[in-house]
Amino acid sequence: MKNLVINVALAPYRIDFYNAIAQDGESAFYFTQDYVEGSQFDMDALKRRCLFEPRVLETRTVLGRKVAISVWTLLHQCRPERVFVSEFSLTALLVLLYQKIRAREMKVISICDDSIDMLEGNDFSKHHAIARKLITPLFDELILLDSRATAWYQKNYNKGLWFPLIRDERTFRKELDDAADLGKQLENLHGLGHQRTVLYVGRLIALKNIRRLIQAMEGVPARLIIVGDGEERTALQNLCDELKIEALFCGWCNGRELMAWYHLADVLVLPSLREAFGAVVNEALIAGCLVCVSQRAGSACLVNEDNGLLIDPLNTKQIHDSLQLLLERTEPQHRDKRPSLMPCTFQEAFQSLISKL
Repeated sequence: MKNLVINVALAPYRIDFYNAIAQDGESAFYFTQDYVEGSQFDMDALKRRCLFEPRVLETRTVLGRKVAISVWTLLHQCRPERVFVSEFSLTALLVLLYQKIRAREMKVISICDDSIDMLEGNDFSKHHAIARKLITPLFDELILLDSRATAWYQKNYNKGLWFPLIRDERTFRKELDDAADLGKQLENLHGLGHQRTVLYVGRLIALKNIRRLIQAMEGVPARLIIVGDGEERTALQNLCDELKIEALFCGWCNGRELMAWYHLADVLVLPSLREAFGAVVNEALIAGCLVCVSQRAGSACLVNEDNGLLIDPLNTKQIHDSLQLLLERTEPQHRDKRPSLMPCTFQEAFQSLISKL
């Protein structure tokens, strides 16, 4: 077998990547969880997008984490050339141990979510930082989402390839087109035809910095659309009322409804205090939206002078000014004619990755 992928759970933002691996040669895909914990993804819809069969491995909980106890049997049966594993997990350690003892010709490649912000002191946990230091030298290669993080790994470990968390624009644009009618319905329902819009998509938690976004919206001539839910929703709604910010809270949206909101967005904003990547930035760019992105987010590597601006998430005035500048470049009446603003295509990025692997 050419490729064996062992990851945590099937998620929408990696399916196109997995599909491309499946088409690269005989491949198998296994996960240690049935779904992403805390998410509200439609798993049946996700599986319909797969060009492979996602399977779930038997696991046991070790040190509070799920470990694929049958991974050695799987490796022996599949005999893969390359094994893609998740970051610095205990399952990844088992794969590395198998490689050292049984299959030295097998390559082990970590799919790592580290952003440059995490590497420069804003890590998710001390355990992650320690595991990075100990385990990175053992991998044959790492795939990084953030081009700045890739440069950091190249400098410190002489390994690291860049492949951002991006969708295949060919399939994404089809999903976008299929939601055009719903977009028009929402536009008419909320009176957004000639009104500029600022879109946020994600969880409503403190780490996402939405409170500061709302404060930055004071005086911005646009409707704030918030797609998502979480523990801060009521407090954020109260803040909008207090500051007289015209905001629309839509709750969780997936699939066609989320595509419809991309149709209606002039600027997508991701103001997170910490964000490994932020797949919504890629999706918004494919939809032709300008983006206003925290410099701490891994997806900041997708932003250039043609498609958006980077912001300091702690600087309310800078967020305000950046939104103003970007909105001046938008034309709400031409939303249905926007080309992709991505700096690279999925196929270009994937072919570059495979050639280097």
